[in-house]
Parts: sequence; C-alpha cells; structure tokens
Amino acid sequence: MHTTGTNVPAAQRKRHAFDAAFLTEDTRTGLDWPADIWAAIEAVRVDVGMTAAQTRMSWGEPRACVEEGGVGRRSQQTKNV
Repeated sequence: MHTTGTNVPAAQRKRHAFDAAFLTEDTRTGLDWPADIWAAIEAVRVDVGMTAAQTRMSWGEPRACVEEGGVGRRSQQTKNV
C-alpha cells in the first residue's frame, strides 16, 4: 500500500514527500529579489546571473550535483533530467 500526505494521520505526514511538493506560504515573503528574477522563476527559466537559490526556486532541486574545485576556483554542475 502506498500512502500520501492526504490519507495518513497528521502526525505521520512529515514522513511523506507529498507535503513537500506544495508551497503553503508566499515564497516572495522575505526574498527581496528583482522583478526580472521572479519573472524567470514563474516562467521556469534560469537566466545568467541567477544565484543557486534562485535557480533551485525556478527548476527545483537537482537530481545530481558534481562539484569541482582547485586553488582559487570552484564550479558546480547540476542535472535535472
């Protein structure tokens, strides 16, 4: 049997990913990002110059993340497909 957050007692809902799939409050509260960033997020688009947090807000959490670095440099690649 598969359960979701809609058919289990409230005390058990935190264990299910179902509730994490929906936002229950306004995400703009407390985030002072420019209007063009919010437009990109609403269009599920990532633009040059967006931060990692803004990218995640637009595309969601990556399925894989590879970090590389060296002296004085660091890069990160994420995959969502």
